[in-house]
Amino acid sequence: MAKASRSSSTIFTIYLTVSTTPCKSIVTNSSTSPTGTVTPSAMASGGNRNRASLNCVPFVCCAVLLCWVGCHTPTPVTAHPRDHRPTVQRSVEDTEIGQLLSSVLDGAGRDGDDYNMEEDGEPTGGGAAGSAGSGNGSSLAGGHIDRVHKRSLSNLEIQPIIEDTNYTVYHVGVLMASHLDSPFDLERCGPAIDLALELVNQSLMKVHNVRLSKVQRSYATCSGSKSPGLAADMHFKHSVIAFIGPACAFALEPVAQLADYWNTPIITGMGDQPPSEGELSVTSGILGRLSNRWKNDSSGMFKDKSRYQTLTRMSYCQCRLKLVFSSIFRQFGWRHIALIIDRSDLFSLTVGKNLEYGLKDEDVLKFVRELDGNDEEDIEAYLKDASMYARVIILSVRGSLVRKFMLSALALGMTRGEFTFLDVEIFQSSYWGDHYWELGDEDDFKARKSYEALLRVSLLQPTSPTYQYFAEKVRALAKQDYNYTFVEDEEVNFFIGAFFDGVYLLGMALNDTLNEGGDIRDGTAITRKMWGRDFEGITGHVRIDDNGDRDADYSILDLDPITGRFEVVAHYYGSTREYSPVKGKKIHWPGGREGPPPDVPKCGFLGTSPACQGNGDMIILYGLVGFGIISAFAAAVTYILCKQMKLNSELNNMSWRVRPDEVLLEVGKMFGSKMGLQKLNYEVSIRKGGGGEGGGETMRLQVGPARLPHWAGNDGHNGSIIIAIAALDESRGFLDS
Repeated sequence: MAKASRSSSTIFTIYLTVSTTPCKSIVTNSSTSPTGTVTPSAMASGGNRNRASLNCVPFVCCAVLLCWVGCHTPTPVTAHPRDHRPTVQRSVEDTEIGQLLSSVLDGAGRDGDDYNMEEDGEPTGGGAAGSAGSGNGSSLAGGHIDRVHKRSLSNLEIQPIIEDTNYTVYHVGVLMASHLDSPFDLERCGPAIDLALELVNQSLMKVHNVRLSKVQRSYATCSGSKSPGLAADMHFKHSVIAFIGPACAFALEPVAQLADYWNTPIITGMGDQPPSEGELSVTSGILGRLSNRWKNDSSGMFKDKSRYQTLTRMSYCQCRLKLVFSSIFRQFGWRHIALIIDRSDLFSLTVGKNLEYGLKDEDVLKFVRELDGNDEEDIEAYLKDASMYARVIILSVRGSLVRKFMLSALALGMTRGEFTFLDVEIFQSSYWGDHYWELGDEDDFKARKSYEALLRVSLLQPTSPTYQYFAEKVRALAKQDYNYTFVEDEEVNFFIGAFFDGVYLLGMALNDTLNEGGDIRDGTAITRKMWGRDFEGITGHVRIDDNGDRDADYSILDLDPITGRFEVVAHYYGSTREYSPVKGKKIHWPGGREGPPPDVPKCGFLGTSPACQGNGDMIILYGLVGFGIISAFAAAVTYILCKQMKLNSELNNMSWRVRPDEVLLEVGKMFGSKMGLQKLNYEVSIRKGGGGEGGGETMRLQVGPARLPHWAGNDGHNGSIIIAIAALDESRGFLDS
């Protein structure tokens, strides 16, 4: 179709140049003439346009017929002759983009050479960008817009031509969502595209007598229903040589396929970015389509450039998030990772699925669970399950759920240094939900404490003086030309800068093509000049790989426990694909730890490691208690045995036995013998030394009745009890014992 259109335009131009002199009107195409102009004036309709002479009608009808014939007669496309133009070899990679931008924006660029054309053919002025599909847009403020004329013949729209004899003008289509309140809508990114076109025209295209002019369209929602139709309008009506946008995935996919068919370059500052939760209901059909895509290709949408051969992505590819996380895992020696995905939030789902299939290839993902963030799920149960497989947990969930997970982790004692949590926040924006710990409720203190165990992955936000200067210009143009005011503390985000770099990259590829005398409408050739390229852009170092995707840079952030703010502690650079700590910064590990938690706990994930069963201190305590109990029992048994042995020894001692003739019994005289024997108690004198009275000591013993042994016999006391007492030698030790 593209070749047929160009051949028809050639026939149409030649015929009108020869045959319509009496009409004194212009109908030409900038792609067919080195100067892009002929002399007759334009024919137009309407009260404010010059009416053409009626004698031009036959010639116009013939021209229409020739256009139709030309569309069915393909002719080879040849490059435009550039011999009359100076050939200048420019090394734009070595040019300081900040200096170029400053010189252009400070007055060099707004000299009347900028052209912005919209569907209705009128110059675009200030004010709000048009509503979806209206085509109303904006011009660079302060620039003089030359008159634009358009010929309408029945339903056939002829390519508008700008009356300027110095430049060949090519149109670039800008197709973006409008009033979407997203970080990448037209009101935010449009000013950056305007600035980039102005820079490219002044620094790259001017030497070739070429100008790039913007044709702008917008749509209201991130879907594929309107964007392909608007792209077709720009292709057939305005013969655009490149597309800038769309941004979000569902609008980009059909346009990228059409651009591939038309052989037209398409550059986006986004790609792989799904709409937010509020823009699109995640139906089972969409989820099924995405799931099938991930099963067949774990690298993400648009990675297969056989389907999108002219697509270049300037922002980031979710397929490379796995490389960012892998660099962190390598840095800290983590090989057991858990992943929790919120399937009800499309951004969280796409990020989570890319991480799931990417990390599984590296054999580090040990646990994956999906949940519905709209339901009241038992968050603690998910954390308990994850803790049985890993100590590093990735939370691919919406911002509000991150806070709930961290509060639950605090309640479970998982924020004391034994666990590490990670999440993804592309950059701080309410578009992806509030990922901050502070909500002004009673849980703020607990949330802040729990976030000390969280590491965050974000895109590297440019902070150079050049970018700050660029941001000021974007804010001013957004308010002036797009009727949009950046709210307080709203940053000119990374995506805005990515669209600027995308237009500049297109300009470099066109510049190289013109220097080489190539065809500026050969989209595939121009696209290949953008791939595999490095340059310094407004967002910093830009590297486009051989597949047309940017190797973006990321930051790793950690919560400062003193300030309560996330601070950058490390970077991941796409060029080196390595974790790079920031000098003078360190991660504040919770629980007073000096380093990261180990990949595998000392006692295993379930505490069943043979090395230890439970807490070591408790083991020691239990051991001491058990030892004490056993020792006390042994001591008691020993004491009882010794006492029994001593008693048995005493019973076996024969020294207490006496013969009857050794017993002397003396009963007190105050009692009769009979009476004395009947008394319960007796007073006995034992005469020591063997013999007579007064010869020894007398011991008084009180004894009770006792039955004498059988050898005591009967001594004439009528069978009464007789006690025998023997005098023992002291050397035998019985009495002294």
